[in-house]
Amino acid sequence: MPWILPILSFVLGWIAEKLFDILYTKVAIAWQNKKQRQLLSALGQDTDSLNILTIASGFPNFNSSTLQDASITEKRLLLSPPTQMKEKFPESVGRFSDEDISDFHLDLPKVSPEHMDKLIEQAKTEVAEGFAAKSKGLYFNGDMYGVLFAEGFSRTLDEEESPILTIKLFKTDYFTHRVLEEVLSKVRIETKSLTVAQLNSETLAPFRTSLGVSVVVILENSNEILLTERSENAAYGTDSKNIYVSVTESFSSTDIDDYTKTPDFLLCVQRGMFEELGIVRQDINEIDILDMFFEKNHFQDGIVAIAYVRSSITKSDIVSNRAKDRDLEISKIFSIPNEKMKIKNFISANKNSMKPQTIYSLRSYLARISKTK
Repeated sequence: MPWILPILSFVLGWIAEKLFDILYTKVAIAWQNKKQRQLLSALGQDTDSLNILTIASGFPNFNSSTLQDASITEKRLLLSPPTQMKEKFPESVGRFSDEDISDFHLDLPKVSPEHMDKLIEQAKTEVAEGFAAKSKGLYFNGDMYGVLFAEGFSRTLDEEESPILTIKLFKTDYFTHRVLEEVLSKVRIETKSLTVAQLNSETLAPFRTSLGVSVVVILENSNEILLTERSENAAYGTDSKNIYVSVTESFSSTDIDDYTKTPDFLLCVQRGMFEELGIVRQDINEIDILDMFFEKNHFQDGIVAIAYVRSSITKSDIVSNRAKDRDLEISKIFSIPNEKMKIKNFISANKNSMKPQTIYSLRSYLARISKTK
């Protein structure tokens, strides 16, 4: 039959075309994934000048299945202000622990127990004086969570074998955090070759009293990235104009999922965006958690997140919105184009005015820019 050959040729050609499309797609995805892993590896290695250690990187970001191993432990570390100082605190600064509560031994290499006790007591007085005067960013003693353990060595069981962020937290508060930060400023700890294993040790874990999120906000309306200058009223605020990411927020008890009782970093991002920029949850299209890092200068853990704001929201809407913590945290909001080379050029031109975590967060985003919007 003369019609059989043409039909057979058509079918075989169609099958060959489909097989080629499937093979091409798989090769393209494999190449893109390889490039992505190389960029993430470079991000982890290119941090010496920033004094930042990458703890875990998502591929291309963490999701519900790769953020599954997060928990709040029963451990606590709460230091009490000197009794004579409590009488000087305004009621508005919040509540403090009535006694030292610690499930840890506060020991450091080459520091005797006697000297450590002396340093802690001195730091308690200095920080308490700040709360009494409501200065140096010491306005309210809120609860915080420290990092007992964190790593990204586990992998998913699918063919992607994506990293899983394992993180265990302990309860502390802002007073305790600032006291131990003051102690660390007077004790020399070698951080250049610091490893994840050392951070997770019983010696250093108690000093990891701060976990924050650094949020890079993308405006879909104008395809821009929001950046900020921190107010001199904020904690660590200075007279110099330091450039920060869009939002910098500490993880607290309000960011724990009511049902699962586990840390929810998306809640922390949403809260930070509302309190600092006035952006409500309904105006956020998507949030991606990219990396967890450790900032060695201030001995603080951080998480990088990207948040996409729906196109009906403009920069002028955000600038004119008087958010709850705007005056306390932010002195200026500005934007840069959401374009790879322009982001790189901005970092290069402004690196001396940017905090290490700002540079790290923007580089974290750049490492995924081919996989993001």
